[in-house]
This record gives sequence, structure tokens and C-alpha cells, in this order.
Amino acid sequence: MPKQTPNKYNFSLSDYLPAKSIDIVQDMINSTCLKLCLSSPRKTIQGTYKRASKGKPHIITVNEDLNSYTFLITLLHEFAHLYAWEINRSLRHGMEWKNHFSVLLHRFIEQEVFPEDIKQALLQHMKNIKSSDAKDVNLSRVLQSYDTQKEHSKEVYLMDLDEKSEFVYNNRCFIKKQLLRTYFLCTEIQTKRNYRFHPLAKVLEV
Repeated sequence: MPKQTPNKYNFSLSDYLPAKSIDIVQDMINSTCLKLCLSSPRKTIQGTYKRASKGKPHIITVNEDLNSYTFLITLLHEFAHLYAWEINRSLRHGMEWKNHFSVLLHRFIEQEVFPEDIKQALLQHMKNIKSSDAKDVNLSRVLQSYDTQKEHSKEVYLMDLDEKSEFVYNNRCFIKKQLLRTYFLCTEIQTKRNYRFHPLAKVLEV
């Protein structure tokens, strides 16, 4: 295994990444001026990238509660931002970022890092890469099947409920309505206010 460069990160990669990916990721980390940090769980994002400036390194953060495959894909997403900035001076989810992300995903797919179901979902995802894997319902669902937390075993995906079903989310009651492109319109029963929900939101059916 390549020797770890001091101060790049302060945790064991083997605790967060698939075994077959560790050497490649270690090489990627060692080849750039980067600080990799774990973050406590965040509901709306899984990772972030901050470009290097004024002598400080690039900074990538990844949520510490992700399963190993989601952690790796999130890390590659942020590395693609790093490469897009260093090579193309772009911070957007534009064509430069998509190209770098696609190359990285292909590299790890070729190394047989991912199980077959994730591999197939990624190959489909790469035909039209989105700014977040959460926007790809199929990929998100496959990745979530590798989550190990069971404390919410009674929860179901919103997309699996029938229209007009009632459900609880964050201790509030809602009614599921129609699909609006990629999100479901839902109405909070108490306030009558409408909200958009991701199809893979985990809810309790009433």
C-alpha cells in the first residue's frame, strides 16, 4: 500500500472505503495538495469541495455515516471538482466536471470495485450525469440498499406509497399527491401547506 502523506487526513481509509479502492484513492490523495475531512451527517449534502487558496490546500469533506460505496462515489464527485478547478478553472457541475467524474468512475468500475448492481446503475447514470446522485432515483435506491442502519426498519420510500396515502415525516403528517417531474408534491395535513419530497424520502406510512 502506498505510504500515507502526513496531515492529509486523520482517519483510516479502510474504515470508510471498499477494500479494492483504497490503494487508488491513496495515490489520488498523495498526488495533490489536499486535506480530506470527515463530516458529521448532513441531510442535504454528502460532500463538499473547497479550492486551494493563499497557500492552503484543497479541502474535501465527506459525511462519515455513508456506506463505503456511497462514500467512494461522493469522494470521486468532489475529486472531479478539484480536477475541474485545477485544469479548467471551473467550479460548476458543467461539462468539465462531468468529464472528470466520468473518467474517475470508469477507472474504479474497471478495477471491479463495485458490486454488479451498483456497476450497472453507475453505467446508466453516466449516460446523463447529474449534479447529485440523489437526483438519480435508481442509483440512489441501489446505493441505499447497502446501508447497514436498521433502526428505521418500519420506514418506507415515499415513491412506494400510493397517491393520497398519509405518512409521517419528522413528526409531521402529510398526504402524498402527484409527481412533479422528479419530486412528489405533498400536503401537510395540519397547515395545508404544500411541500416537495424526494421520491426516496424515508417516511412512516399511517
